[in-house]
Amino acid sequence: MRVRATCVRWALGTATACAGAAAVAVAAPVALPPDVLRATLASAAVVVLSAAVWAYRDLRARQRRILRHMETQTRVLHSAARAAGRLEDR
Repeated sequence: MRVRATCVRWALGTATACAGAAAVAVAAPVALPPDVLRATLASAAVVVLSAAVWAYRDLRARQRRILRHMETQTRVLHSAARAAGRLEDR
């Protein structure tokens, strides 16, 4: 299955946000204000959650496309079977 460019961008954005949060937590001085740490972690959590929601929606859209394709194939096969049945009846 091909990965779309938007999927790659979301993954890179999520990884960057998490890396930024980790860098702030590790590289900051010991006297880092708790509010800054909380805000950094909260922003990383928001990015991760929004990426998860996007991935879920994308998965559902792919499933819908696959189901539509399967329904089309089923209709084609059903029509072909009916046509073959009509030919044998003659």
